[in-house]
Amino acid sequence: MGKAHDVKSNFKQAYFYGNTLDISDEKSVFKTAKFTSCEQNNPKKSSQYTIHSDTITYYPDSGNVISNQNQLYLFDVPLFYFPRFIYQLGNDKAQYNPFPSIGHTPVDGSYIFFNIPYVVSPHSIGKFVLGTSSLRGYHAGATHAHSFNKFQRLQIKAFHIYKTGYAGGLTYSHVLNQDDKHNTLFEFFETPSEKRQGLHTFEARFLKDEIQNNHLVNLYPELTLQSQNIAIISGIKLNNTLKAGKYTDIQTTAKKVGLHSEIYKTFFEPYWVSPTISYTMQRQFYSEDQHWDKTYASISLEWKIYHLRPTVTYTKALSISGKSPFLFDSEYTIENDELGLSLDTQFGPVIAGVDANYDLVKSEYRQLRVSTGISENCWECRIGSDLVRNTVYLNFSLKVN
Repeated sequence: MGKAHDVKSNFKQAYFYGNTLDISDEKSVFKTAKFTSCEQNNPKKSSQYTIHSDTITYYPDSGNVISNQNQLYLFDVPLFYFPRFIYQLGNDKAQYNPFPSIGHTPVDGSYIFFNIPYVVSPHSIGKFVLGTSSLRGYHAGATHAHSFNKFQRLQIKAFHIYKTGYAGGLTYSHVLNQDDKHNTLFEFFETPSEKRQGLHTFEARFLKDEIQNNHLVNLYPELTLQSQNIAIISGIKLNNTLKAGKYTDIQTTAKKVGLHSEIYKTFFEPYWVSPTISYTMQRQFYSEDQHWDKTYASISLEWKIYHLRPTVTYTKALSISGKSPFLFDSEYTIENDELGLSLDTQFGPVIAGVDANYDLVKSEYRQLRVSTGISENCWECRIGSDLVRNTVYLNFSLKVN
């Protein structure tokens, strides 16, 4: 145990100031504290934002930082109050954004949701969500994630939505391999399962009114076994996803078993241009002997150019047979030969991104996502839209590391 006064401390880009600091083996508590991740040796940038807090608690075992009773200052001007801010030092992805979620989707219409994070223990955290949308009315509920150990997580969601009633359920995730590089409670809480890293993962979901591909879907249940980046031979790798479950969307209720396999190889990774060749096979079987099979091959080129990393992709549809009885898993999917472009760049503080896929047979975009905004060394504001799916979002985030 120990105590210090008028304390200044930093971890990489995170700077802490406190009138007093109480130190123990389990945690360090800054009282009447301030926090920022803006450059302190640059007068023009040092005051871009500062969080004034009653207390800031740092847990060295987990790297978690919890600040209570906060007021955000932009350029030394108080902007707004939020009760709690949670983030993890050393992990750029690991923070619960305290700022409102604002946007538009076909499911909710225009919406605004306020997030209020809370902590039960370093291994059990969550957030209350309150808000409203033009199509479904008020939303009130919470999402909670509990970590049993480094490899097993349970997420509980429970919401009441004015026009559609109860939504939520349970998600259990188990990372089967021993590589926990990306296996943090924060990333489990914030990252969709299809984007989560990990060589072998099992997931079980039992959810009502889960939004998938702009549709409300019931999963009673869905079981997923996923293997990613499996080395085969000579740099050839395999991604495999096996799913089985019973689903309900606006169109039908049916059981589904599906296998999605991708074999790929990337060449010349250290060089200024890297081609990747892939072969993808999808097999899905539904109730009443209905099936949907697809195979396609792709070649993509990624350039490493100053301020630019564009990727251009050509996809050849080799065979497609059958169809899905659902809308949520069949809309906006590859149906024909297509061209793709992905680009995310920054010039000064201005950022811009494009992610597009163009159907060469239908002569229309299957996907067209664009975004732009401002990104400084300690904060970012981005507005984006999917012009095909008719979604819009506005996101403001702090860079805490």
